[in-house]
Amino acid sequence: MAARYPASLHLDNLMHRTPHLLTQDELAIWLESGKDTLMMGCEPAFAAVNLGADEVFIELDAVQSDEPSTVGELLLLDTVFAAAKALQYQDKTAPKQPCGVRVSSVRFTGELAQSRFLWLKKQQSDKDGTSQITVSIADHNGTILATLNGLTFAPTNGPKPGVTDNQTALVSPQWCAYQDGESGTSVAASDAILLLGFDEQVAAQVQQTAPDAWCAAISECELEGLAYATPMLDFANSQIAAHGKSQRKVTVICNTGISPAIAQSIYSFLQSVKQEYSQLQNEVISLATAHSADDVLQLLAVSRTGFYRVVETGLEQQQWVKSTRCGEAQQTALYQDGGTYLITGGLGGLGMIFAKQILAETTDSHVILTGRGGAEDKQSVLAAAFGEQHARVRYVQMNLAAQSDVTQVIDDILAQRGQLSGIIHCAGMVDDSKLSNKSAEQVQAVLAPKVLGTLHLDQACAALELDFFLLSSSIVSVFGNAGQADYAMANGFLDGFAEQRNAQVAIGQRHGRTLSINWPLWESGGMSIPAPARALLTELTGMHVLPTNVGLEILLQAWREQAQQTLALYGDPALLVEMFAPLTCQFTDLLATNVAALSTQHSSDANSEQDWQANLLTKILMEEFEGTEY
Repeated sequence: MAARYPASLHLDNLMHRTPHLLTQDELAIWLESGKDTLMMGCEPAFAAVNLGADEVFIELDAVQSDEPSTVGELLLLDTVFAAAKALQYQDKTAPKQPCGVRVSSVRFTGELAQSRFLWLKKQQSDKDGTSQITVSIADHNGTILATLNGLTFAPTNGPKPGVTDNQTALVSPQWCAYQDGESGTSVAASDAILLLGFDEQVAAQVQQTAPDAWCAAISECELEGLAYATPMLDFANSQIAAHGKSQRKVTVICNTGISPAIAQSIYSFLQSVKQEYSQLQNEVISLATAHSADDVLQLLAVSRTGFYRVVETGLEQQQWVKSTRCGEAQQTALYQDGGTYLITGGLGGLGMIFAKQILAETTDSHVILTGRGGAEDKQSVLAAAFGEQHARVRYVQMNLAAQSDVTQVIDDILAQRGQLSGIIHCAGMVDDSKLSNKSAEQVQAVLAPKVLGTLHLDQACAALELDFFLLSSSIVSVFGNAGQADYAMANGFLDGFAEQRNAQVAIGQRHGRTLSINWPLWESGGMSIPAPARALLTELTGMHVLPTNVGLEILLQAWREQAQQTLALYGDPALLVEMFAPLTCQFTDLLATNVAALSTQHSSDANSEQDWQANLLTKILMEEFEGTEY
């Protein structure tokens, strides 16, 4: 039987039932056991905490409850977990190691931005004596906005020193012939259709055939450089504003003039939009050959979701398969003695790690690290980081968004070293917030280092005989992530660009293999998350943060694989299989959720524990930094 939920809290009654108002000193002691649940690293902002026998009634600080978008949602999540764990362990000793979280059901009935009161009540205990807690989140009138049932904490089985049971898995996208789905006679399956690189005539014909669907076309000239981000942002926000509470199927068709990199970028963008608005279904189709309006209508007559392309042999779907080793002829070392290597974002965590790897594995090689900051005082940084090897490392200021800057740096390298052997593109930027809060300028700023940077590096090196062009992408481009639609879009561009440039290599227009690696969180490089969030990530998915030595092994292994894009996974193999298997099937929807945790815009009863945990994972993976470059 479905749980019954009250519509509101009786605030006066709860105050009477929880008579003990904690002093600041008492609150600090009471919260001690809950501190290790914090993912944002901030102290919970309580205005008042009242304890009863098996329950606690909390008034939230107005500053916390008024925090905008995703930041406020994570602060609220931290507060709920901290209070729940404190209540669970107030009469006994809490475990010293971080605890995983379980929730049996969750229901959203309002906007959590209005949250002002929490009521937490202990329910029956499990067989092991662990209490289950019900949490109600209410506004200033007591109207309940969300209810969590069966909330429990249990120590996680994190990695143990010296234990090497964790394994790596590399999977790659592959284009497979599409097996026809259910065909129809209209485009009713798509509620919104965006035609990129088509003229208005085609859009008019599609609209005439499907008068109930929303349809628009955007010409190629409006999509050059970073310009494609603006119509995609406007499109997504307009659809969400009009239909955010109902299921919506979105189809984007990219004509022949739209590059594979942009098509992949758009699909990755929509994957993240889906994490914030769970009712969205998306389909992106990239056309390799010219298509008429009738051809477009035929494509729209089949109900599908996912990423597709149309080639001469027909429609193909992007699926994920376990990477396979390439022939012996490809088993060459990644770095060569005497080589010259350029690393963008070079002073960031990953840039430094890769630079040290190059110096350790080669002799007489040189590394040029680039960044937007000036070169002043960088020599002391290099000396501290590289010790005796620092003479083989040089820092150069470079603005990746300016073609002239990039070209000048490449020309200077050639003048001084006579060659450029390879490029490792690590530069990036994050600026996380809810999609509706993002401006076109913010989105383009996040895209610039990866999108413009990649294009400008490629243009400046078009005639050079590179050994490789390595692109540091993210798992966010595959799974999407709440608050990171622009970051997913930027990394998706890298994934598509690898395919695009390798096609040019095949016909002699470029030299050197391009490889895009979708990295998970590193232990020492890139952005980081607090230890409790790491523990929860492991508990929910089996994934562990990537130790540096394992990451470097993955890089070399990925270089030996046939794929031009590789998704790297590391952790407990049994749990990874459970989360991501079967690898031969498309699994990009496995982390999507029917509940947008603490930001849902619709009501949902008794959603599954797996859905709640999957959405919680997207919150954990969100690197919560504003305007941060690396």
